[in-house]
Amino acid sequence: MFTGDMRLLEVIARSRTSADKVSAYTCLVEDNPIANLRAFDSLLFMVTSKEGKCYAFTSFEALKELFLLRKKI
Repeated sequence: MFTGDMRLLEVIARSRTSADKVSAYTCLVEDNPIANLRAFDSLLFMVTSKEGKCYAFTSFEALKELFLLRKKI
């Protein structure tokens, strides 16, 4: 990803809806998991968050897809 794209994803992750945050964090982790451990931690935190089941389920699904994606590579 280009630097501008990464900055856009970081802005989205900080200031948008929970679905936008999950999408942005997922893109960041897919692009470079090691460099984006903070985004990965945020997804894990969302799963254990007490903000709501839908919020947690969305994050869980994203993490599941990330692990399945990495398994195929």
